[in-house]
Amino acid sequence: MLDEQGNVRDKDILVIVATDLPLTVRKEKEVNGKKQQYDEPVDKDNYYIAVSFSMLEYYKELGLNERYYPMYCLISKWSHGYIDGKMNMKIEKMAKCLDFDKDTIHKTIYEMNRKYVLSSHRKTRTAGNGYRFEHYLLTKCNEESIERFLAQQKEHMDRLVKRADKRKTSKQKLNIEEDIDIDSPKESNIPTIVDIEKIQVSKREEDDFYTDIEAIFG
Repeated sequence: MLDEQGNVRDKDILVIVATDLPLTVRKEKEVNGKKQQYDEPVDKDNYYIAVSFSMLEYYKELGLNERYYPMYCLISKWSHGYIDGKMNMKIEKMAKCLDFDKDTIHKTIYEMNRKYVLSSHRKTRTAGNGYRFEHYLLTKCNEESIERFLAQQKEHMDRLVKRADKRKTSKQKLNIEEDIDIDSPKESNIPTIVDIEKIQVSKREEDDFYTDIEAIFG
């Protein structure tokens, strides 16, 4: 931004300052024997969604457009604080949070499983009363992270997609909650990938989530 005389062209510089940055404290923890720094919110009013722009670019490369970004942010937000990186939420609640209809949520989850960026599970509740749904997000798009995610989740994602494809072939509506396999106890104990530096969140409030989503998507 220099002119012919080597002076700064300050009239042509646009200065952008973010006024809504979360207040955080820089901390350090050990992950796989390596020290990593992370930013921890000072209180619940400063919780934030860590959005990886490289992941959004990866979505674009896979043919997943901006319609999938809200789902990525939703799962990223609600998987914070779980050591195994899971997010527990039913289709109906996802639809309410994102202001989508349930059919759109079914299609989004199906397509993200098909593209190997999301793995969805169904598990029997401890009390034996119904099921709970868990979703695991691919959080980094480097080769090592993708390989580990596929090694742990590909077979499961393929089973879901196969069932959903059969439903589509017979011209039935997608119903991801019915098509997800019920994990056996053995499968439930398989450790899952944790690729993102997660902060430990002891309490979640839906109001915080709605505030974050409105700030991002207007």
